[in-house]
Amino acid sequence: MKLSAKVGGRSKFRNSLLVRWFTIIELLVVVSIIAVLVGLLLPALNYARESGRKAACMSNLTQLTKANIMYADTWNCFVSANPFGDNNKRWHGERDDANSAYDPTRGPLVKYLGQAGKVKECPSAKFPSELTAASFEFGCGGYGYNNYGVGSTMYIDGYNGSTWMTAYNKGMSPASIKKSSETVMFADTAYLNGTTIVEYSYTEAPYSTWGATAAQLSTDKPTATRMTSSIHFRHRDHANVGWVDGHVDSQLMTFSSAYGGGSSDPSLEAENLGWFGPDSNELFDPN
Repeated sequence: MKLSAKVGGRSKFRNSLLVRWFTIIELLVVVSIIAVLVGLLLPALNYARESGRKAACMSNLTQLTKANIMYADTWNCFVSANPFGDNNKRWHGERDDANSAYDPTRGPLVKYLGQAGKVKECPSAKFPSELTAASFEFGCGGYGYNNYGVGSTMYIDGYNGSTWMTAYNKGMSPASIKKSSETVMFADTAYLNGTTIVEYSYTEAPYSTWGATAAQLSTDKPTATRMTSSIHFRHRDHANVGWVDGHVDSQLMTFSSAYGGGSSDPSLEAENLGWFGPDSNELFDPN
């Protein structure tokens, strides 16, 4: 009886060890499976979140384009990008001085933007949360306006030392824009200020119009001067764009520029700053 009891005790002990080790192995397998699933699901979850942010951004741009179209219905011209050339006034708001942020409740589109009455910020934008020396265009929500072919009359009046202020007295009339479905109105924008990405109010066409003659302004490349790219491809390498006819879509970068239009670093393309479409002003001018 004693031997049997001893053998039985060893058997039970051995079985309990097997059960314990089997349970630990099972747990490790389950944990490993969960880790693999999390690794597979996180990118999909992040993609879904960005898709939601992108959709919200497109909704913001739809509101902006519709507001500007309603403004044009009232005034027979689109809103000026920089009203009367006053540096304390923008299409999206006003400020008291250069040390203040632009107040979006004082912008010319306020009455056309619904209950909010101001420009909403792109949910994918990661800009300084308050005004700093770097964020000089603080308050535009990460959206830029086509100051060349929509928010000014520089393609009609010219843009030079004698017209640089009057060209911004008003925007273009809808009738003056020949291809409304192929002319940019608003887009995701940003500016690389040193090493900081900040908000920027304008889309900036690929080529400058400064000093161009009327004949040159009728072409897709009015001058040879390359601008600094400001369209920000922050939605998985895409930028959302609102067009003059009111439709909104998403565009992929096709080319970029060096900082300041020159050849020095930093690379704007590495910061997702560039342009879409052809290497010309074709999508930005009213011709």
